[in-house]
Amino acid sequence: MKREEEKRIMVVDIDGTISEVGLRRRRLLEQFPVDWEAFYRDNFDDLPKRDVCSFVQFNARRMEVFFCTSRRESVRDKTQKWLLRNLGMQPRDYTLIMRENSDERPEHIQKLDQFFRETTEEERRRVLFVVEDDKTVARMWHQKGFTCFVVR
Repeated sequence: MKREEEKRIMVVDIDGTISEVGLRRRRLLEQFPVDWEAFYRDNFDDLPKRDVCSFVQFNARRMEVFFCTSRRESVRDKTQKWLLRNLGMQPRDYTLIMRENSDERPEHIQKLDQFFRETTEEERRRVLFVVEDDKTVARMWHQKGFTCFVVR
């Protein structure tokens, strides 16, 4: 096995990628203006997408996992509990990159900017692939030179 610092990295989105947020997100987006505060007050008890979660768990045996989400930093604890409950992963098992609480930029801009601010050049070179559900965000990953698998 390679030394820890040489392990490849997979970057994984959460909402819509490894968790089913469809109905909750749809109800939210039907409102105008969108009530993001209600979204963040929620329990985050979404069902896992079992096939994608299994893919992440399998690859986590050989790779580092960086979860890169548009969720606000204020729900870090809820997010970590969801990851433990549904993937059996403790915070020591992954890196969790989250949106700053005051950042209201669109996801496709915010997410990559946050990723580049919170990772080193060496870590970015070790990224083997990204797993994402949003096609606009996936396009941005591709434009930055990353292989990105889009899930439904």
